[in-house]
Amino acid sequence: MARLALLVLAALPGLVGAQTYEASSSQRDELAPARAFDGDAKTRWSARFDERTGWIQVRFDEAVTYDRVELVSGIADLKGAPKSFRVLAGEPDALKELAKVAGNAADPANARFPRTKARCWRIAIEELVNDRWSPTLTEVRFSLGEATPEPTPTGAPKVTTSPAAAAARGGEAALDGDPATWFEAKSGKTAWIELTWEEPQAFDALELDLRARGGFGVPRDFRLRAKVGSRWTTVLEAENVHRNRPRLRFEERRAKSWRLEITAVVDEKAAPRVGELRLLSLGKEDFAPLPAAALDERAVNAAIDRGAKWLEGRRGEDGTWKTSHTEEFPMGVMSLVGMALKKSGRDREDPLLVDLVARLEKMPLQKTYSVALYAMFLRAISPKRNTERVKACADWLAKAQAPDGLWGYPDGRADLSNAQYALLGLKAARECGCDVPDKVFERSLDWLIDGAQKDGGFNYVPTGKSARDPATGSMTAAALACIDICLKALPKDRARHAKAAPIVEAAFKWLDERFVVEMNPQSPMSHFYWLYGVERVGDFWDRREIGGRRWYPEGAVYLLDWQRRDGSWPGDVVDTCFALLFLNRASLTD
Repeated sequence: MARLALLVLAALPGLVGAQTYEASSSQRDELAPARAFDGDAKTRWSARFDERTGWIQVRFDEAVTYDRVELVSGIADLKGAPKSFRVLAGEPDALKELAKVAGNAADPANARFPRTKARCWRIAIEELVNDRWSPTLTEVRFSLGEATPEPTPTGAPKVTTSPAAAAARGGEAALDGDPATWFEAKSGKTAWIELTWEEPQAFDALELDLRARGGFGVPRDFRLRAKVGSRWTTVLEAENVHRNRPRLRFEERRAKSWRLEITAVVDEKAAPRVGELRLLSLGKEDFAPLPAAALDERAVNAAIDRGAKWLEGRRGEDGTWKTSHTEEFPMGVMSLVGMALKKSGRDREDPLLVDLVARLEKMPLQKTYSVALYAMFLRAISPKRNTERVKACADWLAKAQAPDGLWGYPDGRADLSNAQYALLGLKAARECGCDVPDKVFERSLDWLIDGAQKDGGFNYVPTGKSARDPATGSMTAAALACIDICLKALPKDRARHAKAAPIVEAAFKWLDERFVVEMNPQSPMSHFYWLYGVERVGDFWDRREIGGRRWYPEGAVYLLDWQRRDGSWPGDVVDTCFALLFLNRASLTD
């Protein structure tokens, strides 16, 4: 919970006196128990490799008072994280159990217990969430807070639901403490889960959790109702929620029966799902902060290697990669794969890349996406090679620009997605020394200044052309990338820089309010395309966080979780390329 009087042990020695840290075992000196009490999430205590249980404790010279503890594993896949553990306190030779937690699947794990004053505090780990590692903790935080209502009720409720897809997908799966299991409706876009206790329960907060990909089955429109007497009363109504883990407050109500009713999902091809449903009584407290993603750089590099190897193996005998886009954009697909492989560490003299350069040189320039990606690929190979071919791409793209400043395919209506890639191609051409007329960037920037929706977001087609085309995360990220490219191409245009400033601020505010890595905000489509857009926004604008979250660790951990055993990602070759470009931070690397 937030707003607690936290006592970070190693950071406040004057407050709590001298401390001694001990554990059942540790792997080596740099993984000693003190590492879990130093306030640094980059260090940790790990027990011996062969241990699956263990304990860690702190002793003080003088007794201190606590009533809760937070345990942070901070390791991908919750390797070594405590699933079942006990909290003990007292004198070093006379410890008493204060609390026991079983079935934990969260990181951080939290436990509350009666306010206790003691010299010795111990965490005894009895079971691990993922026992491929020994017991591991990056941080142990004992704390003391004001008296607040309990966050969860006592006693288990009776659970009833609309028809489930299977016995293993029943309502109990949404209340088992494990978001990796879920309730799934049998069919349709609507579903409900009802919880009934023997005694009335008071709640003022709702949290849903589903570790799905791309909004598959994630509730978008839903309401929470409480049964007061014989009537159901709506206490919370949410619309257009595009989050895997919405956390919402409402005015406190007391009732025996509570019902969550789902009326629409993000991806309408899926039936409603709920991984975890939590009703909370928070009072004046806030939701506990979500744990920060713990990034394992070695795992990221291994994922990149597997993904690149898979891409190489998917090449056909004709030198192309078969996707749903290959027939219309053969140059684009080959260039995208080539760029992903180059950014993943392949040398520019690699026979596959040399062959790609030679094949692409013989292909005609057509289609905005293809020509732009071709210029980006040649820039990734070298800013000093193939400059005549890059100049031809730049000339083609400048000529293909629509009067309003955007680009189409080039036939048909212009849109922001084609415009994004056209400007990325022109940016690559400028980095290769090619001249691009200022008027190209001026026209684009003028549209971008006028093209934002009132809330700061951007949509796919120019405003007013399609009432059914909402602002999305991928298009708002595209607009920010385009604005950055144009501003840097027009460094002396102070008037346009001034006009663009509030547009940029509003667009970032839009992203901050909606940022998630599990899906494209406000769209069930283009998930990996969105993630690659996030990488550009973060790196072009030098932002480490979006929405108060570290966008790269969040996205990287998510992509590692969803990588298939063969090295690919769900979708097709293009999605795997986007995933690799994100992991490689392609906008920063050559």
